[in-house]
Amino acid sequence: AKADMVIVFDNFKPNMGAATFDGMPMNPLVPPSRVQVDRDYANAFTPTQSGFVSDIWGAFTVVSGLNELDLWLMSDDNGAPGNTLEMMHRSNAMPLRGAQFNSIQIDASDSTFVEAGQQYWLVASAPLPTIAMWMYNGVSDTGPTKMRTNGGAWTAPPANQFSGYRGAFRVAGVPEPATLALLAIGGLALLRRKLRRA
Repeated sequence: AKADMVIVFDNFKPNMGAATFDGMPMNPLVPPSRVQVDRDYANAFTPTQSGFVSDIWGAFTVVSGLNELDLWLMSDDNGAPGNTLEMMHRSNAMPLRGAQFNSIQIDASDSTFVEAGQQYWLVASAPLPTIAMWMYNGVSDTGPTKMRTNGGAWTAPPANQFSGYRGAFRVAGVPEPATLALLAIGGLALLRRKLRRA
């Protein structure tokens, strides 16, 4: 991890814990015919600080098929995922569903800037025939969530199939140089105050 990295969003349980069995199923077999569909999930987040995205952690597990995961960082378009800002990929990183520790790290490019207070979307997708899960956060964190099936429009997941919880994930960023300078000045001011009291 980079020394100047800060966490701009995090809904993991302590020690990066998440649900072990419950989550959002990517590419499920849909009843009654049990035909597999290509399904992606998107969870919205709002950064607490501005910066360049450096790392993303997510609670993902594989049920069957290929162990491949695609993540897209996207802008917001009227409450739904908009333009793709960055694409990321991990191979052979997801543990099997039911694993106690299911967080995986995905390196970002350090070049995608996110602004504090603005909504963004993290989208997870797995190539067919993979069935994978984005595990729920386990801390009852709720927020905007969307899904799309077979490349169609983004829609809200059905209420009878969805708990309302977001998937577990953490976004880290490197503050822009001006922000780093302000943080350094603030740190020096605190140090000076402590030294005066000593």
